[in-house]
Amino acid sequence: LIWSIYHTMHTGEGPQRIVVASSRNSMKTLSAAIIRFYSMIHFRRSGTHLAATMDQSQSLLMYLDKFLATPGVIEHVSVSNTKMKTLDGLPVNSFTKNSKCMLRVAVATKAGVNSQRGSFNSKDESELIPPEILRESSFIADRTLDEHRFGPIELELSSRKLADGPIQKKMDEATSPNPPDD
Repeated sequence: LIWSIYHTMHTGEGPQRIVVASSRNSMKTLSAAIIRFYSMIHFRRSGTHLAATMDQSQSLLMYLDKFLATPGVIEHVSVSNTKMKTLDGLPVNSFTKNSKCMLRVAVATKAGVNSQRGSFNSKDESELIPPEILRESSFIADRTLDEHRFGPIELELSSRKLADGPIQKKMDEATSPNPPDD
């Protein structure tokens, strides 16, 4: 999963919308933090991490803070509040000249998705997020701001909690011979 998303960010080829359904305690949030770290450090992709609860969003930050404490990186980290991390003054790399990126964490509510934008957006425990918020959150995707202008990537993670919930519906759609057009 991590390599697949990294490859898509690097080449612009591959799935831009990824839904991960896996068991509880299978390191979904940790995996999201790892790819978020790479998206910020290597590709300077700003974005939003939405979760069903603020505690779940904060879990991603707990992991990410450990990665951002790396020497050579920590000097570029600033925290606007407990819901936003900014990396600024990052050196030019072989992929982008951008020196800045941001991550915002929010609860998956109408207020939480309002005014959010990003080229790498993730949703954690999406099974618990109301369907209208999941639909609304798809409008926060932006292309990258670098010279490559790659499309946005959306990552949705959850364990399956309901036999007829959103994750089961997405699993059914993914295995259907006639998937929907969205």
